[in-house]
Amino acid sequence: MLPAGEDAAEAFYRITDAAYERRSIAVTSNIHPSKAHMFR
Repeated sequence: MLPAGEDAAEAFYRITDAAYERRSIAVTSNIHPSKAHMFR
């Protein structure tokens, strides 16, 4: 996973939030469950 700054995280949140306003979405990753702590 590439490192992302706060601005990139905020942009991703705004894009997914706007998309969810229109219809359901699913966001997936190919990160192994043992590495899930990386998302905190």
